Amino acid sequence: TTVLASSNSNNAVDFSSGTKEIFITYPADKAVYEDASGNISTTGNVELISTDTSSTAGPEFCLYRNSASRADGDYLGQVKFQGESDTGVTRLYAKITGKTSDVTNGTEDGLIETAVKKDGANVIVSRQTGTALKLINNTGLEVAVQIDADGGIDVTGNITVSGTVDGRDLATDGTK
Repeated sequence: TTVLASSNSNNAVDFSSGTKEIFITYPADKAVYEDASGNISTTGNVELISTDTSSTAGPEFCLYRNSASRADGDYLGQVKFQGESDTGVTRLYAKITGKTSDVTNGTEDGLIETAVKKDGANVIVSRQTGTALKLINNTGLEVAVQIDADGGIDVTGNITVSGTVDGRDLATDGTK
């Protein structure tokens, strides 16, 4: 019922009774093209909009891997963020990957990895599992707000602190 263009000032055309020959074409700018590899490209932005007024999640964007040989460590899908370097070459600058970590029925586990371009190479910098957020491959943690840790903090290695601890100025108080 949506009219994109017509010979009636882009409105629906009302035909009188009788047999008519009608020519309809699908505009190329509204088409979805699948290449020989099964990839689909769009021109411009993609927007998912939900007008549902309930409290359910929506809109949803689902990446579903329907594998006949399911295994721990399977890739489930990726969202890739690409751009150009200063030479105009397309580069992958960041990606988010979903994976299985345990496909055993009843004890299934999944994880999310994030990778970024770091000194010219793509490096996994974090892994989120059901039990931990892990910063890996020499990725540090910078926090610009107070951290409250009700369960305590276990540290392996050195702690470097500048400023104050419990109101004591470390620069003038010395090493403790």
